[in-house]
Amino acid sequence: MGYHDARQIPNYWAYAENFALQDDMFASADSWSSWSTSIWFLAGRPSALSPPTRSTASSPLPLYKAQVSWRYYIFEGIEPDCEADEAVTCTPVAQGLKTEGAWNPLRDFTDVKEDGHAASPTVTGLSPNAGSTAGGTTVTVNGTGFAPGSSATTFTFGTTHASSVTCTSTATCTVTSPSHAAGAVDVRAVVGRQASPKTAADRYAYG
Repeated sequence: MGYHDARQIPNYWAYAENFALQDDMFASADSWSSWSTSIWFLAGRPSALSPPTRSTASSPLPLYKAQVSWRYYIFEGIEPDCEADEAVTCTPVAQGLKTEGAWNPLRDFTDVKEDGHAASPTVTGLSPNAGSTAGGTTVTVNGTGFAPGSSATTFTFGTTHASSVTCTSTATCTVTSPSHAAGAVDVRAVVGRQASPKTAADRYAYG
């Protein structure tokens, strides 16, 4: 591996200085394991546990609690590691946002499971659940897994994006319905690239 400083790649250094929380990819533990390195990366700091485990708080947690929008990117490619240590070859495994493993351990962190800050959102209720085809109705959306703030969570009424989204917590958002033809549509929440599943509770009637 080579080393290049800011004189050679000033644009990448500027990105790192302004946007990266951690870009030190040296070995974090005396181990061959990509798993332990990923755990250290997501823990974001040393702890009494050496190395940190999934029971250690993840680095996005304080951002989430402070209602600061954050993103965690996973390359959607093929899993390069074999699960069995003794395996010489193994069947490639497709890697995605919900794939738990050495390259994506965040979803299995204890605080993630308890607080749901990296889980798929759900819509459990709308108030009101009907409005004018002209739009402009203020709708309170109840559910789980919303990202607090005005930009981290988006909503669609059918295929049309809602405007004026404000999420005061992970369970409650207010949105302004867009104009739409008469009929019933699903109101779905999107956090990152994860959309809430369609349910009877998310139905909104235009009339």
